[in-house]
Amino acid sequence: EPFATALGTTVSQTYTNSSSLAAGLGVEWMVAHDWSVKLEALYLDTGDVGGLTLPVIGTIHARLRDAITRIGVNYHF
Repeated sequence: EPFATALGTTVSQTYTNSSSLAAGLGVEWMVAHDWSVKLEALYLDTGDVGGLTLPVIGTIHARLRDAITRIGVNYHF
């Protein structure tokens, strides 16, 4: 089904079901009686998430990947 049509030009979108990957790791250290610091890492890969078909250009596919690193401080009550 067309996504948009204007002046005789059609743009369409496609979606596919695929598996995704998420992997993470974290460590936490007590640095004082009630305080700790933590380091976390996360990797995300959603695979091919679909395409957008444009006239003249063709189909554009997207693949989403991300790597996230977090540093934090925790106070323990």
